[in-house]
Amino acid sequence: MTNAPDPADEHHPPPPAQWTPPPTAPWPDTGPLARPRTIKIASILWICLGVILILGMLAQLGQPYSVTLNPLVPPILIGVGIAFIVLATRMRAGSTGARTALTVLGAILLLGLWTALLIIPAMALQARPSSRAWFHAVNQHRQTYRP
Repeated sequence: MTNAPDPADEHHPPPPAQWTPPPTAPWPDTGPLARPRTIKIASILWICLGVILILGMLAQLGQPYSVTLNPLVPPILIGVGIAFIVLATRMRAGSTGARTALTVLGAILLLGLWTALLIIPAMALQARPSSRAWFHAVNQHRQTYRP
């Protein structure tokens, strides 16, 4: 029996002696990838809109004479409210796809005045230069450290 090196070890070098685990999230609150305040506020506005939609439509479902003509409207808007909450949390994590989806859904829902009070500031905040730079930095970070 010889002490020949195992060929499988050639493809997987040993970890360095001072190995540290990767950060728990790609967006630490300090340093170049710090989440800007505009994203924090925009995500809160989107989440508030989602909660308002869900609660408003749940209240509609309990009414015998609903103002909505189509009985499918409340369940659809409840789904949109849930989508706002999910997409806002993904946008907060740096997802540009979620940011785009929120912008499109928000533009569709701009028909009502009360929704515009939340949608327009959220869209403006996530389009600010500091927000765009942060999304770009997060995406660059993810591509650099993609396994």
